[in-house]
Amino acid sequence: MPGGEVERLGHDQARDIRKPIERNEEELRMHGHLDVRATVARTQMPTGGAREEIVEVFYLNEDQALLVALFSRTENARKLIEERLDELKKHGEIHVRSTVDRTSMPAVASGPRP
Repeated sequence: MPGGEVERLGHDQARDIRKPIERNEEELRMHGHLDVRATVARTQMPTGGAREEIVEVFYLNEDQALLVALFSRTENARKLIEERLDELKKHGEIHVRSTVDRTSMPAVASGPRP
């Protein structure tokens, strides 16, 4: 997930996205290969120079990215999920019943309690 997407979910730092991914790795793998690659991250130091370290970068498919948004539990992530649901409804990919049809609910017999 690129840094911009991490910020879009409402995480302060790119490494914050690791928590929901690592906590839910098994479920993410149920939705496809979890592609993790090592790369070198370069950070400019305030005193000059740069620090390099090897970091893991996650490459997620769309299903995995949506799950990570759900797992992130940030306000921005909630908005992202709502936007995606609106898109799906708009294109007829999901149908949502706006009201509950109470006539089709099962009847519950009531009587004196023992």
